[in-house]
This record gives sequence, C-alpha cells and structure tokens, in this order.
Amino acid sequence: MRFAVAIVVLVLVAGAGLTLFPHPRPAADLLLLSAHVVTMDASKSEAQAVAVLGDRILWVGSDAEARKRFGNASTTIDLHGATMLPGLPLQSLHDL
Repeated sequence: MRFAVAIVVLVLVAGAGLTLFPHPRPAADLLLLSAHVVTMDASKSEAQAVAVLGDRILWVGSDAEARKRFGNASTTIDLHGATMLPGLPLQSLHDL
C-alpha cells in the first residue's frame, strides 16, 4: 500500500513540475512585422508577421502574436505593409 501511495505522489509531483517549469520559447534571430505575407497555404493564406531563426522560418502569423512569442528577437524590422511572397532558393534554379 505504501508503495502505491509513493508512486501516486511521485507521478503527481512530476506532473506538477511540467507545468511549473515550461520549456523556454525559441528565440528568433529576425522578426518581420507589419507585412502582407502571402503564404500559399489554403488554410491560412495571409499573415502579418514572420519569425526567422538562422535560415529557417520558425513561425508565421499576426503581429500581436509575434510580439508575444518572439518579442525578444535579435532584430525586428517593420515592413510597413510590404508584400512578402514565397520564393525558390537560388541553388534550385541551377537545375532548370
């Protein structure tokens, strides 16, 4: 019986630890705001903000959510409504 109680207490404490110490959010190197982002995704065809880490796009969404998630980005650029379109990496053009 004591063993069962100890296991239950251990599971509860471990579960509480997961909520007390959440994983840190990834930081972005670059945060682009106030843009007209055309995503080419039918479920979310337009957005306002893009977060980038290294050479990868981390996240696409609204300005407000971007500020909450990635307000600590190394560089933040206001695009003043400029349009962002998806493109091809240059190395892929060599095969054409």
